[in-house]
Amino acid sequence: GAHGDGELRHYRWTPVAGVDQEYVEGEPKHLGGAYVRVRTLRAEHAPERPAHPRGAVTVVLSADERFAYSVGADPEEPVVQWSLADGSQKTRIDAPHRGGVAAMCMLPDGVGGKAVPSVRGTRGNPAAVAVERAAAAAKGGRLITAGRTDGNLCVWA
Repeated sequence: GAHGDGELRHYRWTPVAGVDQEYVEGEPKHLGGAYVRVRTLRAEHAPERPAHPRGAVTVVLSADERFAYSVGADPEEPVVQWSLADGSQKTRIDAPHRGGVAAMCMLPDGVGGKAVPSVRGTRGNPAAVAVERAAAAAKGGRLITAGRTDGNLCVWA
């Protein structure tokens, strides 16, 4: 939810070396391990600031775990695509919905591929929406966003 310090922290489960492995129905069950912080994502031009100062509403990972997509509690905040390799912001989807984004999810590989058409343009410019969607497609997976107040679902391909 949109509570907390607004930092985005990426953790990965790491098994502890030397711990005996237990198998349940033929599948390994990890007995020992820990979540290790891989990276903390922060504001692009102010590394001392959290990624979303008013808190994050939702975060999703691409299936290959190369990218994270997040949006903050402020309705004016864009959807941000983050590289988990280096923590940088790769692209932004400005004004994806009037009133902000309520939820996001990723489509599996091979599903979708074309943006759901929208007549509403960014600042009155429908071409800007097309450019943003093309940039999102070139740099990651297919993302679905749901608007808080506009009742729309958008597929970003």
